[in-house]
Amino acid sequence: MSGAIPTPGPTPTRGPRGASSQVGQPQAPVPTWRDPRVRGLLLLTVLLQALSWWSQGGYQLADSIEYVENAHALVRGHDVVDSHAIRSFVFPLILTPPIWLADMLGIEDQRFVYAILRLMQMGFGLGLVLATIRMGTRMHSARAGLIAGFAVAVNPVFLQYSVSPLTEIAAALGVALGLTSLAQNRTARTAFRAGLWIGFAMMIAYKTIMVAFAVGLVLLLRYRWKSRSVWGAYTGGLILCVLAQIVVDKLTYGQWGYSAWRYFSANFGPQFGALFWIPGGYLQEYGFEATGQAAQTVGKWFYDLYDQAADAGGAVLREGLVEGDKGRLYYLRSFHEMIVVPLLLLMAVGTFRALLQKGGRARLLVIVIGVYFAMTILKGSKDHRLYLPLVPVMASLVGLGAATIADRHRGRGALVGLLLAAGLVVGVVGLLGRNSRRYVGFWEAMERVNTWRALQHDEAPATRVASAYHWAVYLREAPGVVLTKLPHQLDGWSTLTPVERRENLLVLLQQDWFFAHLPVLTHPEHVDLMRVVGNEFAVETVLWNHADFQEVGPVLVLRRRTGAPGERLLHDRADGVDPTAFARAHDLGERAPFVHVPRGAGLSWLGFRYEPLPDSEVGWITTYTWCDAVSLDRDWNSVLRITTYDETNSFQRNAPLGWGVHPTSTWTRGTLVTEGFPVVAAAEAFGAGKPYRPMGGDYRRGDLMPVDLWTYFVDVQLDANGAPFVAAKMDRARVGSDTPIRTGELEGVREMPDGLRWSLEGLSRVGGFWLPVPTNARLEDDGRPVPADGR
Repeated sequence: MSGAIPTPGPTPTRGPRGASSQVGQPQAPVPTWRDPRVRGLLLLTVLLQALSWWSQGGYQLADSIEYVENAHALVRGHDVVDSHAIRSFVFPLILTPPIWLADMLGIEDQRFVYAILRLMQMGFGLGLVLATIRMGTRMHSARAGLIAGFAVAVNPVFLQYSVSPLTEIAAALGVALGLTSLAQNRTARTAFRAGLWIGFAMMIAYKTIMVAFAVGLVLLLRYRWKSRSVWGAYTGGLILCVLAQIVVDKLTYGQWGYSAWRYFSANFGPQFGALFWIPGGYLQEYGFEATGQAAQTVGKWFYDLYDQAADAGGAVLREGLVEGDKGRLYYLRSFHEMIVVPLLLLMAVGTFRALLQKGGRARLLVIVIGVYFAMTILKGSKDHRLYLPLVPVMASLVGLGAATIADRHRGRGALVGLLLAAGLVVGVVGLLGRNSRRYVGFWEAMERVNTWRALQHDEAPATRVASAYHWAVYLREAPGVVLTKLPHQLDGWSTLTPVERRENLLVLLQQDWFFAHLPVLTHPEHVDLMRVVGNEFAVETVLWNHADFQEVGPVLVLRRRTGAPGERLLHDRADGVDPTAFARAHDLGERAPFVHVPRGAGLSWLGFRYEPLPDSEVGWITTYTWCDAVSLDRDWNSVLRITTYDETNSFQRNAPLGWGVHPTSTWTRGTLVTEGFPVVAAAEAFGAGKPYRPMGGDYRRGDLMPVDLWTYFVDVQLDANGAPFVAAKMDRARVGSDTPIRTGELEGVREMPDGLRWSLEGLSRVGGFWLPVPTNARLEDDGRPVPADGR
């Protein structure tokens, strides 16, 4: 392998039709797969991909399953239910062979199909490493190419998504092959081939339009009109791919260029609109009325394109303003997550070298990155996955930087080796630090149903299942289990029309099992969904762990209610209930009245039931609240807190009584509302983005901890600024009394002789029980004593 920097040859040649070529620079021999260094790099890539596969649980993204679902639709000739996203069907078409073969063989259990598709994606990843080696070699030298391939192999974003069927890896492969063609002799032939490869990448992932535009801009500025055959041939290759995409859209959507035009309108309409609208405003401000109005007319046309595409595609296309939810500088702040820091240093050297290098081969890479970055920074939706098509480009600059240091300073080869080794370590750590298990609860939920189904006799009717996230359990059902897709996404319930909601409920009511993450049920605008789910389904178990689930929340495995005693209910209501008889029948003990001064009569806490859930570290609490007033004039919320002896990191639940399904303003004397909810021994356990703060202190050295249960009822209102405040509260009273216990000289007393206790915030103790210590919160038992009681 020659590590020398390429030097210009004696005389530049000219390509067809007078195109200027850069073949004055000799081409370095490209290492092939027979090269032991290449084999070692591919083996490393496979091992890292295997690590990525092992670290994942559940599907990573809805997008990957939508491609698989579209592939099934192509094979089986049916439409995809509830699909609004803008997709080209080229990538799903690539995924069809194993699906077609499984159908041809009559294989009912297709859970293995997704594994085959993941292997196909790993193949695309290996192809990308090889293509990047070739690209880096053509740009500089074999050493640069091998290091560029290494930079791809250890990239944590690449590794995370190279084991899930997503378009970006295949698109990056097309980009690498296209830029490799341009790194060779720039003739009309190589430029046309580059246009085809980058155009194919554009068909795979429309986001690659930005790469195609950047490359075309560079060629146009470099060759201009005198050598138009180069950029003309490149453009011709792109146009052929665009025409092919228009035909694909006609075959799949029934309209010429349907998805291509909608994608362009939805993703570039606001950007192009801003380029004309904002300057037009300044022109009018400084006296150029006609010119400014004309510019804003053009800008409005682009904005209208976006509005039309968004209306056609629904809420999925509305990705937010240019600022987005992560800010314009998101990619700058998190660039170290796309190229790990040790290799980022080499990339900086390579970028500087490319800008100074004669001939402009590597300079093309810098310009492509710059244009791509400038365009994506204006995009509202921001994600590292958007930059995957640029991974081979950035990796080639890493290789160029490493080769520059090693070639010019032989004694510094060890420094390059050290940075590469550090890059490997940081890449692996970064990969393991990326949570790719947040939806694993849905897989676990489906596995519970599969196991239950396996215990039934073969002649039993098919078990019908639906999920709030259909994609999260797609292809996970065993034979005998039928997965049904709801007509409309449940997490967009508040935006659905009454007709769409009815369509969802009609399908839901036909299911035997249902999976839902808790936030989709407890959203304030989803009360009618919670009403139906609670009326029709009981909780079988709840799946949750803080490290994986994060913003998804606990996943409830719900089973059709049978009316059997002991079913875990989300909510229930009964009227005309005798509290004494009910408490005796359910072994609840004496009730605890709470009254509202000055109205007196209020609510009574009849008791609770706690039970560990099967095969879960989450528990379930069922509470019983009874109305002893003729009527209640407001909707009360319950505040429930669980504490250990030190009352720190306490579990707390604040919610409308009856989950808002049964507002207290509708209660009358004798109304009894039952409600249940999950509980775990940690503070803000189910809060998205909240740090994990386990409760229990020294009790965490055991399996169980004694806890106290506290409650009271409050009326929460919003002030003029929208901030919540407690407008009224109910205080603890004695049975038969409408006066709070802690009044007069007893106000502020926290413990009574008969054992009644209050917390600092005025919550009344209504019971205690033993709460399991979560596995991930356990402490080593050092033999020290723990507190003797719960105080």
